[in-house]
Amino acid sequence: MPNFFHHLLYYVCCIVRCICYGVIALYLGIKMFIIEYLYNRFPRFKQHHDTVYKIWRQLPTDVILEDQYKRSLVDRVSVSSVYSYSTENKVSVSRLLSINCVGFTLTEVDPMASSPLQ
Repeated sequence: MPNFFHHLLYYVCCIVRCICYGVIALYLGIKMFIIEYLYNRFPRFKQHHDTVYKIWRQLPTDVILEDQYKRSLVDRVSVSSVYSYSTENKVSVSRLLSINCVGFTLTEVDPMASSPLQ
């Protein structure tokens, strides 16, 4: 009996594999020969229905990613330096540095002048 079930399982797996290959081949055939033809022939149809193209156009470029990374670093440095400033180290920390995102220049800021609470 186990031999029968091994053969049955083998044949079921072969049939499922063939069906999967057939579905993939059918999809690729439709995509390559019908949809690509329609996209090339009718560009407005491509703009309206091609979701891969829409997603690809919305991906950020390297310049945008670098700019976002630099801005997040600036925000992290400025927030951490403000929160690390405490009353015990007032003598050692006289000035905080803030980074200007537009020109990437360093400017000196007096923390006592910019603090409204003191």
